[in-house]
Amino acid sequence: MKKTFTKLVLVCLFFTLSKLNAQVLAANYTFSSTIGTYTTIVNGNVLGDDTNDDQYFDDIPIGFTFTYCGVPHYSVSVCSNGYIKFGYPFNQSTQQPISNSSGDDTCAAALGADIQSNTNGALTYTTIGTAPNQIFIAQWEDYTYYGESDNFYFQIRLHETSNIIEVFYGSFFCAAVANAYEVGLRGNSYLDYNNRSVIESINTWPTSTPGTSQSNFCEITSTPFIPANGQRYVWTPPCPAPNITVTASQPTVCSGLPITFTAAGATSYTWSTSSNSNVITPTPTANTTYTVKGTSIPSCTAQVTCTIGVVQGPVISLNAQPTASFCPGMSGTLVAAGATNGYTWQPGNQQFAIILVAPTTNITYTITGANTVGCLTNTTLSIYMTTCTSIYDPNIASETIRIFPNPSNGLFTVELANGSQKQIDVMDLTGRIVLSKTTFENKTDLNISNLSNGVYYIRLRSNNESKVFKVVKE
Repeated sequence: MKKTFTKLVLVCLFFTLSKLNAQVLAANYTFSSTIGTYTTIVNGNVLGDDTNDDQYFDDIPIGFTFTYCGVPHYSVSVCSNGYIKFGYPFNQSTQQPISNSSGDDTCAAALGADIQSNTNGALTYTTIGTAPNQIFIAQWEDYTYYGESDNFYFQIRLHETSNIIEVFYGSFFCAAVANAYEVGLRGNSYLDYNNRSVIESINTWPTSTPGTSQSNFCEITSTPFIPANGQRYVWTPPCPAPNITVTASQPTVCSGLPITFTAAGATSYTWSTSSNSNVITPTPTANTTYTVKGTSIPSCTAQVTCTIGVVQGPVISLNAQPTASFCPGMSGTLVAAGATNGYTWQPGNQQFAIILVAPTTNITYTITGANTVGCLTNTTLSIYMTTCTSIYDPNIASETIRIFPNPSNGLFTVELANGSQKQIDVMDLTGRIVLSKTTFENKTDLNISNLSNGVYYIRLRSNNESKVFKVVKE
């Protein structure tokens, strides 16, 4: 049986279930506030000296790839005014890193203001830990508001893999003069911000509120309006949705046959079939949509929906002629129709639409038919042997029937001298009748010269008997 296949399109659609966009906004980062243990870095790389005032330092290596607002960075610029800028070059130093409309974009501020190093103060940086959990730390040690005698210790930390930004405050002493500091994130412009607000006598640093304007600030005076030792402000980016891909084991599937879907790109999966494996092998019987939700660390999800086209097998009709009940010694034909790409009979492994049979016992024939895309359908026909009231002798019947010449160029003569009405049908290998004639003549001419060369069957019916002969047109 010839099998050919045509390609159907597997349609898969990707849906992210996180806040990830083509351009991630700083405003979409999630804020949290906790208390931890502030640890001073040791043997950090020193930037400038203890006279740092409005100083900035370009292209400081992070030590790993850090993604901020959807953009990967390998270095930062550090400003003595209490903030870092992502990327370089550093265009200018500012005392309002979040609200300054002409300032540098994409920054994180711990104490954005006019601060400077005290004598013996230091601005340092280092990268600690091992991949994929390294942490870049920029540290301001013993800093003060300009012209004051404060003592501020704080860090900005960048976490590998999670891309979390952490501001960590250590020991703080304020000389009682209230000053305002910008604290938080800035995106690709001063219109995209995620900052905090602390106002004396209204709230405190542990109870800071979200900023409602890019110019909101956090005040520092005296206790309790200073950060507690170990105060942590943490900004977590929107989930990086996993890039899920789904592949199918084949571009088309026949009804009732299995197809394998393989998902990749996440750490865990949930299918619409309730399977939690990355591989499923369903057996669809009609066009079916499958959905898989993938989850990655840290609990970020995305979803892919795939629709597979299912091709039905051919509808095959099957009949026996002249009847499915055979007398002993009787022969007949089994005729199939409906397939477009070939048949296979069992038993016998014959590959025609019409076959001649002469069963001697009850038997069931199975025919498999294919359509143009190779999908198969099986159909069965049972033949039963019966005790006949009259004797049917095919040899005697054959002696009175002549078909000649055979092979021929398409002109055949059928001869049956029984004086009765005869129904003569010419069929091709698919069982289709290509010529039909009814006559009382004992000798009849048939002309199929207009048909293609090949094998044909002539079925002769007369006096409630039927016989099929194979002829060849050359």
